[in-house]
Amino acid sequence: MCTGEQDFNTTSITCDEAANRCNVNGTGYPICIAGTRGEGADCSDTDEFYCGLGDLGVAECIVPANHSCYNTMCWGNDTAMDPIPCDQTTNRCGLNLDGTPICIDTTRGDGIDCSGVIHQDFYCQNNETTGSGICMETPAHDCYDDTCTGKDGFNTTTIACDQSANLCNFNATGAPVCSAESRGAGVNCSRADEFYCKSGLCVVPPVHQCYNTKCFGESTFSETAIACDQTSNRCGFNADGSAECIDTTRGDGVDCYGVEAADFYCSENATTGVGLCMETPPSDCYDTVCLGTKDFNTTSVACNQSANLCQVNGTGFPTCEAISRGHGVNCTHTSLADYWCGEADSLAACVYTPAHTCYSQQCQGALNNSTVFLPCNGDANRCGLDAESNPTCIADSRGAGVDCNTTMAYYCSYYDPSRMMSPALTPFPVTATTASVKELWNTTKPLLGVTRQPSGAVLTIPASRNA
Repeated sequence: MCTGEQDFNTTSITCDEAANRCNVNGTGYPICIAGTRGEGADCSDTDEFYCGLGDLGVAECIVPANHSCYNTMCWGNDTAMDPIPCDQTTNRCGLNLDGTPICIDTTRGDGIDCSGVIHQDFYCQNNETTGSGICMETPAHDCYDDTCTGKDGFNTTTIACDQSANLCNFNATGAPVCSAESRGAGVNCSRADEFYCKSGLCVVPPVHQCYNTKCFGESTFSETAIACDQTSNRCGFNADGSAECIDTTRGDGVDCYGVEAADFYCSENATTGVGLCMETPPSDCYDTVCLGTKDFNTTSVACNQSANLCQVNGTGFPTCEAISRGHGVNCTHTSLADYWCGEADSLAACVYTPAHTCYSQQCQGALNNSTVFLPCNGDANRCGLDAESNPTCIADSRGAGVDCNTTMAYYCSYYDPSRMMSPALTPFPVTATTASVKELWNTTKPLLGVTRQPSGAVLTIPASRNA
């Protein structure tokens, strides 16, 4: 289009400047001169474009918008006209002079914008009547189907199709087609526990107490094993049948009875790698040292085996591991008062404390502390010594005492050795008939410094005063 000048500056005439050029005559009226091209616009070749006209017929570069899915039909300027097919991925719609549609193969055309990434979050379809593009969303899943089944006469036909990157579709006959246009069907798994995918399903491996440590292959690799700690890995197979250790979830193992670190610890079969439950039954008394093996068979380390297990390292050196309780012995008893735990040759031993008729009520120190006494009710406690030989009262068993002739009337009393000045005064038990008890007590208590008759104490008098 050419526009005039001066009095004709609002006058325009048609002029295709691809083969003509604009000019004005002496009055300023626009004229179109053939023989050379005229004015235009330069377009960037970094993207598709087509030429259009702006105001006053000025040439413009029109870059069509990119879309996710494109229309497949062009319509005329009359809705009564039939549409024509036009894949607007690489074509655009236009109109002939009579208003009928035309498919122009210069640039892409119209479509629709989808949310996401194509071949992942959606694929494209079109409305069968209008040809308008449709975004068919394909939401992400945790596990995807790995087969594709046909329909109609092919509803029993199945083909392999990894739908994490492919879409299950059908041809005109209903036969299945695996198309790389989007991801496909799948399922979502609970995040409450570990899982892995198998044939489009979420597989949650069971929890075990002890896990296998090896994976074996299949077929020609059925005797070939690889190391695989199935506490946090599972076994699989490579394409050739060799074993694979997959670090997605826990694997296979065995279930043990009891509470780990108390009733058992885990080991494995050295050949197969199958997990083993090594039971550690409870004992009454536990060993307190661990002994080594090989060159360290005379080496010991302290180890409270009521809560620890003795092990040896590769050299045979002993170690104390908090993986389970360890070795001990069981004692013959009807109550906890029948024994206490001691040692014999560094091993646990049951020290039995027989029942008595009357029990001692004090504990005496030893060596430089032999004159130190500590009150201690012997029917529920026993005497011991601390590192400085001071007396201690230990509440894990009953203590020392004397046995009385129960065919006669008796009562228990005791004297306080800490109040006896002469070491020659040695206590011993006395039994008496009912008739003589009161008289005997009244006679001896001034000598013994006893001011009252304690219940359940052994009656003793100094031997030197029993003449």
